[in-house]
Amino acid sequence: MRRTNPLSRGRQQILDLYAYRVFTNLYTSPLQSFRSIARNLNLSPDTVRDRVGYLKQRKIIRANYEINDEILGNRTISETEAEYNPASLGLNRIDVFFTSIPSAIELSALRSLLSVHPYTHFQTEVFSDGLTLHARFDVPSDSITLLDSLFLELRGYGLFLDLEVFQPLRITQFKADFSMFDPLSMKWVLPNYNNWLAPKEHHIRINRSGNYVQQLWESLLETIESDDFRPLREIRPHRKEPTRISQLDAFLIRELTINARVPVKFLSSVYRKDPSLISRKLAKIREKYMSSYNLIYDRRIFEMTVHLLITGDFKPKSAFYEETFIEFFQNWFPFEAIGHTSARTFLLDTFIPGHIVADLAEFLWDHAENVSIYHVSETRSRKYFFFPQNLDETGKWMTDKRQLVDIPVEIVENELHRAF
Repeated sequence: MRRTNPLSRGRQQILDLYAYRVFTNLYTSPLQSFRSIARNLNLSPDTVRDRVGYLKQRKIIRANYEINDEILGNRTISETEAEYNPASLGLNRIDVFFTSIPSAIELSALRSLLSVHPYTHFQTEVFSDGLTLHARFDVPSDSITLLDSLFLELRGYGLFLDLEVFQPLRITQFKADFSMFDPLSMKWVLPNYNNWLAPKEHHIRINRSGNYVQQLWESLLETIESDDFRPLREIRPHRKEPTRISQLDAFLIRELTINARVPVKFLSSVYRKDPSLISRKLAKIREKYMSSYNLIYDRRIFEMTVHLLITGDFKPKSAFYEETFIEFFQNWFPFEAIGHTSARTFLLDTFIPGHIVADLAEFLWDHAENVSIYHVSETRSRKYFFFPQNLDETGKWMTDKRQLVDIPVEIVENELHRAF
């Protein structure tokens, strides 16, 4: 007997049309007020409020709940988080894959190290040829050599067999195109792809290989060759001139990375500052330091059940290079992703339906070099909020070897000593 996915049972009842329209509006612009959404959809604010409550009750979007933050204390988590732009703060994003970890002992030591390192932004277990731990750091430019020293010491402890280090110059978010999702069937309606999956007598081969992602790519190439194509502006490193930030700015950035909807009145009370000052500070922070606001929702409901991290190199003289990579995943690929790119390399962080995995893998293997595909373990991922203690009283980033190398190594030594 065929087993059914519990998320697919009664899928027609999960989202009514109003709830779906409210969801897609929130997804597009997560900081919108209920009144703004009501105007966009020609609904009453009460209807919007009711549908948002329904989305939270059914755990389609994240419901509000309380946390005890290690820095700020008791805080409310909402459905929306802010993501800061590391370059605007004078930080460099570095992705590291610790590959072929020998056992759970070494894995535990690495995870403990990442939890105490002051510049860790994210960590997760991923799977490819063997167990791999992915870490994302945001570090000051003058601390990159210290990070290299840390990796060298860790290798000496046998925590991993090899590591892949990736430093992007540009970070681009690609949102899912929910206009291609049918809320009645709870399925993606992909032009041509659905015909390709039809019974054999109704097959319409979308291209010679039958690869849906390749078909999208060929459509892009046809557009590039047409007179209607407007190329992207010349891509330059995604750097903003960093400015010195105050201690209050740093704490407010952490507040927004926890809850992008945190009320001004609450912040005014906590920091004992006039509400108008807090409002001006938040406006400056949003303009200068934030790159995006993300609606936290259950992607499984929308069939985006597979989370992949894919690294690779652009082939010399290929049509698939940084500019077309961004154009393709921004305007043609319908699923959610983030692209970390430089002139020669890319890291694609994407959520896709299971039936698209083979097509995407085949496409990238064909068009890029040195491609590695990692399947992310969602239940073993941890994101770290912005850490204001990394700044001293003058607004300079901490670059002390004791904090960045010595203490993390001591954590590893203690873990290994207890294990053996």
